[in-house]
Amino acid sequence: MTKRNDLLRKIGDAAKAAGLTWEVEREGGNHTIYKLGGEEDPDRSARRTRQSLR
Repeated sequence: MTKRNDLLRKIGDAAKAAGLTWEVEREGGNHTIYKLGGEEDPDRSARRTRQSLR
């Protein structure tokens, strides 16, 4: 059986290759909602990545 993290990584990699965004929209106690779609804005993505590394 595929582990959750492996599956999410594969989806994220495929989305990035297709030029789509793949991000957590919100997290609940027993679930996580992801958002897939739209064209990725490289400037916005890079800014978000830098902010998450702080």
